Amino acid sequence: MAQPDGSREVPLLEGSPDEEDPRIRGGSWDTLQRDAEIDEIDLVDIRYGHSENKLLRNAWDTMAVDLDVWTLLFIVGTVTAILGYIIDHLVMQFLTWRLELMDMGDGVLVQFLIWILFSIGLVTLSYLVVHFGSPPAAGSGIPQMKAILSGATNDRYLSFATLMAKCTGLVLALGSGLVIGKEGPFVHIASCVAAVLCHIPAFHRIKRYEVLYQQVLAAAVSVGVSSTFGAPIGGVLFAIEVTRVYFLVSNYWMGFFCAACGTFFYHIGKASAMFEKQMSQSGLISTDFGIAANYRNYELLLFCLLGAALGLIAAVWVQLHARFVRYRKRVARRETLLGMMERMGYPFVLFTSFMTAVITFPSFLGPYMAMDDISVSNSLFGPLHATHGRVNTAEGWHHPSIFVTLFFVFVFKFFACMVSMTLPIPCGMYMPMFAVGGVFGRFIGEFVHIFDPSVVPGGYALVGAAAMAGGVTRTISSAVIVFEVTGELRHILPVLLAVLIANAVGNMFSLNIYDSIANLEEIPSLSAMRKHSSYKLLARDVMDKNFKQISRTANASDLQQILQTSPHREFAVVNSEENGALLGTVERSMVEGFLWQYRQSGSVGGEVIIPELETRRQDTATPRMQSQVGRGFDPDSHDPAMNVEVVVPHTSGLGDGGSIIGKIPYTAPHQTVEAATLPDVFNQFIMLGTQVMYVTSQGQLRGVISRDMLIEGRY
Repeated sequence: MAQPDGSREVPLLEGSPDEEDPRIRGGSWDTLQRDAEIDEIDLVDIRYGHSENKLLRNAWDTMAVDLDVWTLLFIVGTVTAILGYIIDHLVMQFLTWRLELMDMGDGVLVQFLIWILFSIGLVTLSYLVVHFGSPPAAGSGIPQMKAILSGATNDRYLSFATLMAKCTGLVLALGSGLVIGKEGPFVHIASCVAAVLCHIPAFHRIKRYEVLYQQVLAAAVSVGVSSTFGAPIGGVLFAIEVTRVYFLVSNYWMGFFCAACGTFFYHIGKASAMFEKQMSQSGLISTDFGIAANYRNYELLLFCLLGAALGLIAAVWVQLHARFVRYRKRVARRETLLGMMERMGYPFVLFTSFMTAVITFPSFLGPYMAMDDISVSNSLFGPLHATHGRVNTAEGWHHPSIFVTLFFVFVFKFFACMVSMTLPIPCGMYMPMFAVGGVFGRFIGEFVHIFDPSVVPGGYALVGAAAMAGGVTRTISSAVIVFEVTGELRHILPVLLAVLIANAVGNMFSLNIYDSIANLEEIPSLSAMRKHSSYKLLARDVMDKNFKQISRTANASDLQQILQTSPHREFAVVNSEENGALLGTVERSMVEGFLWQYRQSGSVGGEVIIPELETRRQDTATPRMQSQVGRGFDPDSHDPAMNVEVVVPHTSGLGDGGSIIGKIPYTAPHQTVEAATLPDVFNQFIMLGTQVMYVTSQGQLRGVISRDMLIEGRY
């Protein structure tokens, strides 16, 4: 309230100093009066207590990081779309060459040999590229990305060599005619692109911050799906469902921006006149239901039953795939000829490519067997009268019967995809399963059409494709992807119902395909707990009590001994050996870097430091320097008081025993208490992406829980 002299009246607290007031407990009356005056008169900006230069530098770094993120996401989306354009073009070129070479053959036998040799040759090259170029390029890529996004570290998996091997191997494998998809490999390719770009000095700031780097990789997963189908919304949702247990909603924009960039350039490539003729492997799927076509009310029940049936079929497919992989591993352990061939790897690749080429030979069962998954889907969603490809003038779906041909295609793709997914080459399964569901749905639709001619069989194919793909991957976003790639919105309700029911039924009998592969290949992926008994456990029940710790004041010899006797990637820092109060955690790379510099110095008289810290602050660190400075350490935000002091041992016999020879910075630890429940511990590991968590009791260190311990425990 203003006073006559222009001053403002400071409101007094009610009561008197003699009266007890809960607001003054723990403080004086004068202090509260002064606080009330400050709150009423003015606000205090504590930022002015710091260096103005430091504030400006932090603001500039924040703006630079934001610009780096936008630029990187745009480049990742663009590069991934361009790679998709090139891969699709080369795949169709190989498929065209195979048909042209076959047509040049004189007689069916010569055409058969050309068809077989061409397919086997491309698969062999794909195997050699992956085997000698980069073995991590084999497989889908989604289970590995899920592990990396949950905190696992595998730099080789996201290397430039892996990127090249993945792209080359995928082109050769798809061009050979194997029943595989490219969605999983494209997720891996986009992630490799993002990781490789982060090594460029221009994006070094992003690589520095682990959380930001993980967000960029998550956005790259989204663009991998969107560049495959041209479905940005479904791509982002699919990426979240298959790779993350928890997702920070504030990072949504990164995924959508990156996916939108990839989809934009995807459609630009599709719109080009030359590329329009070569979209068999990546074009949008068209439907031909007719303008007035719609479904009857009673058909909703049939769509629900279709979803339940395909959910069960999807679970059976996942289980058969797991059993087949385990069988191959058992055979590989046998000291027999078959076991030796299995250990070699290539004989089974040769056998699978040979059998696939034999069954898909156009003159064997029919031209429809040689069609790729997109062409099959395009036919099934229409009236089955259009011609696709140059195999024949007709697809042959009605010879001898539509039910017989659909049965052949269903059985072939069902088992061929299951077997091909076990080969050591880049391969996915989404589009083959999409086609399998479409074939089964079309079979049911044709059967219903016999009793009700007004029924559109293509609608059942659409619902079946979404239900099968969603049942195998356990994703609801499969429905969104179907809407985006087909543009068919009249069947929103049937598709959603079928996908939901397929997911529910599938969860009753098996894991999703990506978690199943992670278990089979022992990929260190940390997901939600599955055992009900684990929910009763506490942190003290699973922690490791035998651990190495570093005192805040330590000898160089003690540090060397800890490194030699412990394989852990980080160590707890405690106040002293007598007082086990947890202070922080120091990365193994930091300790190794200090000792390396200590040995190079050649004496204990001078101060040993890690010169890479200041170099890294300027974003010009060399590869060796960068390897010694962990990504969990940020020199800009590090508290100068948080350092392990390395001293000269008093028993060294030197006159300067006990003097400090150097300091190793440590960071704040991730910690929990002994009474914390195991589900809470799991959630912290998954959400924070941490590798190690320390268990304390009243501030004293009691044990350690590592990410690997939770994975090996199979809780």
